[in-house]
Amino acid sequence: HVPKYHLGLFFAFLNGLLAATIMIPLHYAPPHSTQGIGYSMSFGIAAMIVVLFAWLLRWMVCALQCRSVVKGYQSLPSFHFKDMLRPGMLAGLLYSIGNLSGIVSIQKLGNFMGYSLNQSSMIVSGLWGIFYYKEIPGFKNILGFISSSVIVFVGILLMGRDHQA
Repeated sequence: HVPKYHLGLFFAFLNGLLAATIMIPLHYAPPHSTQGIGYSMSFGIAAMIVVLFAWLLRWMVCALQCRSVVKGYQSLPSFHFKDMLRPGMLAGLLYSIGNLSGIVSIQKLGNFMGYSLNQSSMIVSGLWGIFYYKEIPGFKNILGFISSSVIVFVGILLMGRDHQA
């Protein structure tokens, strides 16, 4: 078995690799169809299909392990619809608004500056990790994170300014 830490690193890398390319198809789509919401709708439909496929794949693996389709389904984690409806809908709403905003910013600013600035989500999640979840201990570590974030953000703005000039 692969340690959870290594598995986490692998999937974080895979996320970074794939997430960094999600706006590339936008440049190859017809201009009249890619004005924000159109791209967001096709993106959302494709995301739903991928999630459904991943769930079916997991069900098939469980069914093979249990040697029964019914037992494979029963071995899957519960959806917890009652508990997860509100938080799941809110998370989906926030993500969709952010995703649509990201699409528009990339269309207006270009891939370099638009997508780079969209990654400020890492800074926001880092701040949640520091101040709410207490994941980074020590003043020096926190100061290092904040300083690095400021340097990256300023660098993106400066390079973007030079890029437009």
